[in-house]
Amino acid sequence: FRMVLQMWTPEVEGLEGYIDAEAYTRFCEQQLDDYEKERERLLASLDDLRSSEEEVLTMRWTLRCKEDEILQIQRTAAELKTLYLKAQCDADDLYNENLRLRQREAEDRKKIAELLR
Repeated sequence: FRMVLQMWTPEVEGLEGYIDAEAYTRFCEQQLDDYEKERERLLASLDDLRSSEEEVLTMRWTLRCKEDEILQIQRTAAELKTLYLKAQCDADDLYNENLRLRQREAEDRKKIAELLR
């Protein structure tokens, strides 16, 4: 583009008195340099955003995995609580049955003692 600009600018007919071709060329080159710098800055910024986007996607995936793990742990905890409560009920039933059998044993011993007299 610069070559085209340099070739075109001096050939402007009838405007030699109005346009300083060298100054205009320097101005255009400066504008091109500025635009190229801005382009490079934007491309670098875009690369940073892409990296950030990849990090966000990785973090979201990790978060999703952790949420799944938490759900699994919560389900397991609920199942274990259910099993614990069932075991506690079974233990209470066994304790009550044991008390009833001891009372019955004590009554049977009294009856046997009375019968032996």
